[in-house]
Amino acid sequence: MNLRVYIICIGVLLVLGLSGLASGVPFMEDKNTTIATVHGVTYAWDTLEPVNDTVIDVNSNPPQSIVAKDGAYSFELTPGDYTIKASYYENNSLIYSKETTIEIEDEGSYVLDLLLYPVSDKRATETVAAKMNSNGAVASGQTKNILSIISYLPVAIALFLPVAIVVAIVLFLLGGVYEITKKYRKRNEKRSQQGKINISGLLVKALTRPTYSGFNPVGEASMIEPVIESGENSVIETNALKKEPLTPELNDVLNIIRGNKGRITQKDLRGRLKYSEVKVSLLLSELEKRGLIKKFKNGRENIVVLIEEDP
Repeated sequence: MNLRVYIICIGVLLVLGLSGLASGVPFMEDKNTTIATVHGVTYAWDTLEPVNDTVIDVNSNPPQSIVAKDGAYSFELTPGDYTIKASYYENNSLIYSKETTIEIEDEGSYVLDLLLYPVSDKRATETVAAKMNSNGAVASGQTKNILSIISYLPVAIALFLPVAIVVAIVLFLLGGVYEITKKYRKRNEKRSQQGKINISGLLVKALTRPTYSGFNPVGEASMIEPVIESGENSVIETNALKKEPLTPELNDVLNIIRGNKGRITQKDLRGRLKYSEVKVSLLLSELEKRGLIKKFKNGRENIVVLIEEDP
């Protein structure tokens, strides 16, 4: 092996070894590292007296742990966040305990006295404190929500009040229009019904006008309107109507019914006649009054039946 290469390898190994040794030995470390001192005294929560032989741990790198004589302790720490825990034991039983955090920003001396709580009292105190904090947070949150809702109420009223007024006005106008339309429709229906009644009355009078061979002294033919009454009077009037001569229109209706074996629907009868539907209806009513036909309701149509005539 070449001597020069051997010497170079030995030199590299020595440099690496010395650098690793310097990093592990305190007095060979970088002198520029910032060191801070954290110190204080541990006190009992109930007596406020220093607690002797308290075991204090800190999660430094590497971790440190000391036993505080007369309650006093001290650590050397670099900048960073640390958790310091203090514990006091009697007969291997934990009596007092305290855990807190500290932030080291720069070199200097940090005083951190620790107030140790009894283990049982500490749990109860922490539980009560947690409940109080949670209840306070819930109460504050609910208060904030209520206040925020109340703060938005004027804005909501200002936005929706005009819309509500417009909707009410529109509904009022629609209701008025509906009532007016309803009254107008009823009035038109009443007028149309009155017109139909008048036309029907005129047609009945025209159809029931009797035929006379002579003239009355006044020079005009007299018109007799039959009155149909109940009981014996009705029978008398029907018999009287039967004896009256039939008009050509009535004869046309009877001839069609006879040609259809004495039974026909009103619709078919209307189709075989040259008269209007209203006149056919009036003719049938006249024949029914005279006792010559009978109308029966069958669903939506009427069936006209010829009553047997006296031979």
